[in-house]
Amino acid sequence: MSQQFIEQFTVPSSSPYTYDLENPTGATLVDVQSAAGVSISGCSISSGVLTVPSAQAGSVLWVVYTATPSSSYTGSKAQAGRGTQLAIGSGPTLIGEVKDLPLNRGKWDLIDVTNFESGEDSEQVVTIRKPGSVTFKGNRVSSDAGQALVEAAYQNGALTAFTLTLPKTATQVTSGDKYTFNAYVVSSDFSDEATQAIQFSVELQISGPCTLTVGS
Repeated sequence: MSQQFIEQFTVPSSSPYTYDLENPTGATLVDVQSAAGVSISGCSISSGVLTVPSAQAGSVLWVVYTATPSSSYTGSKAQAGRGTQLAIGSGPTLIGEVKDLPLNRGKWDLIDVTNFESGEDSEQVVTIRKPGSVTFKGNRVSSDAGQALVEAAYQNGALTAFTLTLPKTATQVTSGDKYTFNAYVVSSDFSDEATQAIQFSVELQISGPCTLTVGS
């Protein structure tokens, strides 16, 4: 469906005095105007290219035209979380049956350096990034090796390595994107209901960076 578009452009200073429209399909010229709103005669559109008189060289003009909107959108590239893996240790060992994992990578600390010369807007300076925390949940499986290592890290209060691996995208063959970080297991709890599976809830406090390695 054809729509009307308005675009600003600067005419080249030398020949050709043309401009490629952002929406070339079926483009039909409506008007070309100067910055003062005066219509410019002698302009034309052909195959999505606007041509203006040489007298307009270097001018800033506005073009009004109708065309079919251009779009390269072919559908969402979003990923499903199914297949994500969280592992512990240098091995690493997969932590079984995790099903909820919001990753908080941390936030930069800022200090306010606003002064009398700052004008009407405050000024901020980055100081240091404070690591975030992670609370992940899943089905408790006492025989799972990864869950056992999480329990050991909780009991020992030891700084432990973790690896979060996302599912592969359509263009990745070997592995999906990976996030690696060290963290303390600061709490390890579970809930038990007669009509539900026993659920665990583990909180990690990250120490140091949370590093992304893009998959391939």
